[in-house]
Amino acid sequence: MEPRHLRYFVAVAEELSYRKASERLHVTRPAPSRQIKDLEAEPGVRLLDRDTGGVRLTEAGATFLAQARLALAQSQRAVDAAQRADLRPSAGAREFGARKPGRSAVSCPRMDEFRFGRPALPWKASIATVAPKHCY
Repeated sequence: MEPRHLRYFVAVAEELSYRKASERLHVTRPAPSRQIKDLEAEPGVRLLDRDTGGVRLTEAGATFLAQARLALAQSQRAVDAAQRADLRPSAGAREFGARKPGRSAVSCPRMDEFRFGRPALPWKASIATVAPKHCY
């Protein structure tokens, strides 16, 4: 099961229409149908009832919809957290410093706050003769 399967299912379940879901997802009409058939095959459970009147959620489908929404929201939170952490190597090293010669740059409180949760981010500590922007 892939996030794409969940996105397509949520769209069809919310729109209760393959045509409207296709428009919402900007895909051709057969795509949601294929993805949902693949999705239903994995657990072996029918999630949607299809007929000439449209689409209805089964009881299993309603339960699955709630969980699919949670899974998609969690995956977006994971993406957001990674972007905030900015762990890309291209981001370069961050430089922190202390403005007083007697104060260790390694004990800079702002540096500790920044580095918390970013163990892979390269950094450099230094003693500055002028007040650096990053540590006071």
